[in-house]
Amino acid sequence: MKTMVEIAHSFLSPALHRQAVCVDATFGQGKDTDWFVKRKVGKVYAFDIQEHLIERRKNDFQSHVRLIADSHASMGRYVKEDVDAMIFNFGFCPHEDPSVTTMPSESVKAIGAGLKRLRIKGRMALVIYPHQFGKQESEAIEAFLKPVDPHIVSIQKVCGLNIHTGPYAILLEKRKEWK
Repeated sequence: MKTMVEIAHSFLSPALHRQAVCVDATFGQGKDTDWFVKRKVGKVYAFDIQEHLIERRKNDFQSHVRLIADSHASMGRYVKEDVDAMIFNFGFCPHEDPSVTTMPSESVKAIGAGLKRLRIKGRMALVIYPHQFGKQESEAIEAFLKPVDPHIVSIQKVCGLNIHTGPYAILLEKRKEWK
């Protein structure tokens, strides 16, 4: 069985091509950025608030990868072109300080900013871990997305049927302009 990250990657794959603009909104160890790079996309923006994580990997990428030590909620300041694919892995970075975690209000703001930048037929994958603090974040994200018109953004939730506290994915495809 695939992990939620593998499901997210499978969902994003059809949106990738040689000129694709991609966003790894939660860089962490850089695994999603690595995944985009291996698919030979045109450009990757990667965000993380933990500057030491960006510093650790800054020499691992070519010039088409832009590592940004800032909140994903600030992506509108950095990403000016339409985006083909975007991924978020919410929560804390494994093997790092678990008290440094994505925040519900910042995450919702980042998703909104991402939907504005996403091109029509562009795809966004949200991998959510409803751990102790993550439960508040998952509730905030779902409350933000539930009222979205399905003619504007198609949204699917993928979760394990018998794993109530395990990670899950929300997969979005933009159909019309987001306001």
